[in-house]
Amino acid sequence: MNALLAHQRTQATDYSGLPLPVRMRACGVLDAWQRVVDELPGIRSARLALSDPAVPFVSAHDGTVHSVRPYMKKHSDQQCNNALLDVTPWLAHWWRGGSLYEPTPALTSLLRETDWSQDLPMRYFRTPVPAMCVLPPLGEPHLCGTLDAIQVFSHGVEAVDAPAHRAITVVAHQEVSTPHPGVVSLTLMLRVQDEDEPLSAVLERTIEEVCREPDGTVNEEAAAVLRPINRELLDYVVKVLLYLGLDDAEVTQKRPYSEAPRQFSGLGRRKREERQREIEKLYDRYLLGPVALAGAGDLSDQPDAAPVDGRSAVSTHWRRGHFRLQPHGPQASLRKVMFIAPTIVRADRMPGD
Repeated sequence: MNALLAHQRTQATDYSGLPLPVRMRACGVLDAWQRVVDELPGIRSARLALSDPAVPFVSAHDGTVHSVRPYMKKHSDQQCNNALLDVTPWLAHWWRGGSLYEPTPALTSLLRETDWSQDLPMRYFRTPVPAMCVLPPLGEPHLCGTLDAIQVFSHGVEAVDAPAHRAITVVAHQEVSTPHPGVVSLTLMLRVQDEDEPLSAVLERTIEEVCREPDGTVNEEAAAVLRPINRELLDYVVKVLLYLGLDDAEVTQKRPYSEAPRQFSGLGRRKREERQREIEKLYDRYLLGPVALAGAGDLSDQPDAAPVDGRSAVSTHWRRGHFRLQPHGPQASLRKVMFIAPTIVRADRMPGD
């Protein structure tokens, strides 16, 4: 299919520096799939499901595989599923009007030194939009661990998911070079049954559901493997969602793609097409967090403080921050999430001070 061939162009060097969702648009994948929808019978229902914010992403993906399968007869079922899993998350993102969120390096440094309370209930884990994608800070992908993009979909649930009434699907993407250049993705859907249930309990229930054997028992060996993987996957995006929910969160909208001039009077066809290709590499996004940390840097490479008067001194280090529930309101009857930011202990002993 030409749409899958268009997806292969995402590995071209012309697009290698772009975030994954922008790459999908810039190299023509969205346009190619729209042509598939227009030209092939039976695909429109898949387009509708991928576009509908109420439809669970996993259901929309499975429906797309079912619709496209007759046109991929040379592929096995697994090959078809894997090929489409490289595409459907981004189709769902853009077709659902998704937004990009890019934490600043300063905020990422703070979040890296911050923990979140395991008893925080699900009511505090909501996305500002039905489809969002968290990107690493521009030019500093290492600050987001090994992940290159983390998508979050908020949507409804199906009847079989009762008593759950809503769900959050997280799709994490990591670019790899071996054995073949490409992207590895991991999908996790958290079904919310009770808004007061802690996220940690919902995650554990999800892992048990995934690892449940036909006889109803849980494969503990498989669950033990999944627990650290899924917790690491969720850790960064959970902190971003909690930060976005703060009253004093710093959020700045950047719109270079929307505001780029598209009138190219006086230019020939080749120049116009070249200019349009450059515009497609731009992207709108929300920048999260401060531009810089006041009086603080990255302490990961700071040497220990020297002894004072022959005694051991406390080394300069971060005191970890945390997100936790804080009582407020009349008689402290209400609760809201507070962000206690990391602080530098013995900043007076930092080199250069």
